[in-house]
Amino acid sequence: MRPCRLLPWLWLALLPALAACAPSVKDNTTAVPPCTGCTDLNLTQVSGVSLTPLTPTSVQLAWTNPGDSTLTGVMIRRSTTGYVVDASKGDPACGGLVTPSSTLCNDTGLSSGSSYYYSLLAYYASGNSYAWPKFVFRATPWSFIASGHSGLHSLAIRGGSQSWGWGYNNFGQVGDNTTTSWSGPVRVCDSAACSGQQAGMTALSNGGEFSLALATDGTVWSWGNNAGVGSLGDGTLLTRKAPVHVCAPGTLSGCTSYLGNILSIAAGFRHSLALDSTGNVWSWGLNDAFQLGDNTGSNHTVPVAVCGPTPNCSGPALGGITAVAAGDSHSLALGSSGTVYAWGDETYGQLGNGESLSGISQTTPVLVCGAAEATPCTVGLGGIVAIAAGGLFSVALDNTGTVWTWGRNEAGQLGDGTLNPRSKPDKVCAAGQLSPCGLFLSNIVAIRAGYNYAMALDTSGSVWAWGNNTYGQLGNGTLTDSKVPVQVCAPSTSAPCGTFLSNAASIGGGRYHSLAVLGDGTLWGWGDNENGEVGDNSGITRAIPVQVP
Repeated sequence: MRPCRLLPWLWLALLPALAACAPSVKDNTTAVPPCTGCTDLNLTQVSGVSLTPLTPTSVQLAWTNPGDSTLTGVMIRRSTTGYVVDASKGDPACGGLVTPSSTLCNDTGLSSGSSYYYSLLAYYASGNSYAWPKFVFRATPWSFIASGHSGLHSLAIRGGSQSWGWGYNNFGQVGDNTTTSWSGPVRVCDSAACSGQQAGMTALSNGGEFSLALATDGTVWSWGNNAGVGSLGDGTLLTRKAPVHVCAPGTLSGCTSYLGNILSIAAGFRHSLALDSTGNVWSWGLNDAFQLGDNTGSNHTVPVAVCGPTPNCSGPALGGITAVAAGDSHSLALGSSGTVYAWGDETYGQLGNGESLSGISQTTPVLVCGAAEATPCTVGLGGIVAIAAGGLFSVALDNTGTVWTWGRNEAGQLGDGTLNPRSKPDKVCAAGQLSPCGLFLSNIVAIRAGYNYAMALDTSGSVWAWGNNTYGQLGNGTLTDSKVPVQVCAPSTSAPCGTFLSNAASIGGGRYHSLAVLGDGTLWGWGDNENGEVGDNSGITRAIPVQVP
């Protein structure tokens, strides 16, 4: 059973106390509105204006006052209908005239999801004249979306470094030091003490009920459910509602040295992976199906090295890796030569090594086979540039823009026009094809996998999806599964769509929901929204993309 979302009245009651997505503030950097009543158009402009989100109903305004001794203060005018071009128009924000002794104020009582237009007027003693500033307010762009196949929550980076989360939060996986589920974005705390908000992260990954973040200094942070198996890697089995450091290998609870020099991270259902700058892979958490790849089957509360592709871990650790991906109970690694390694559960062929679907697990990495290669593989699938792990299936993108899949296929998540599981890779069909397909999906630049569906982004900025669609996660306006790719519809359309989502720059999501950042920095979501994971503040499941404020 999926968890129920927080009751709307309770969400609203707690809303002012916690950080969340600020209302949209429009940009006016390209043209200053005409000034009605100005007596001196050459007055120094208010500069250095910035916006800091506080809650869904408030923002903090900060600015630099002009260096003029006759300045008597700054008046901030606000409107919901357009830029204020007359000093008597709009609503006064921040309580009226702000004296020169202050350079910031909080504008409160706003409506979540609404757009606001601001103008700052500098008042001077000489004739009480004023000037319109070239202010720089804009909705802070989203820049990165976490991808996770099992989470009912979402993570994203805004403004280049700010970490935000929303959705199901029963174990603190959103990271705001609460267990309150959120249907719109809230800021992730900076540490267990939650004395500020997390910034300076370069990547995020949402696991089953926990989260990972990669910092610019190469350390890894984690929060949420430790599940009694060590998914957080902090040397404990404790659940965390705010971020803690992942410990260094070989350390114990309360560690003061941390995993470092990390380039990428991946959160599975209850295990984690990290790739360091030397090309080695580290793992921690649940190991019941050997998904940690250390040949032990034992859970680990701090990172351990993943073995190389030799029987019984008899050789050096896995090296020369450029990317990692984590599924429910299997793991993937991309080698620098374009080959793929896999380990853990292979019940449905998700390791791609061509073995029969016997339920055998691989305790150390094995080579993913080429489509026509005999088992045991000696060459392997080649030319791969990206990998993704779903719940019980795997996806890979090659250097020609072709997508390959293998593993479980009960909902069509392999995209080959069938419902048959497969233990070796094959190509994803083109839209509208029937098995056996004669045309294949092409010109793809990015892939991601949900629990039992997948998505791809092409060179034109269009998004394609296939597999399970129970909650509208394919974004084509229906709730019907698809065994071949369908195109994600444009916002405000309905099935059968005549226009489609365009200008997408990146894709992500979670267990049954999808997200996309467009080229203009806006964020859009669709799919399961029972716990608020789409992030549009509604809690309504969406089969067509809606904007995340």
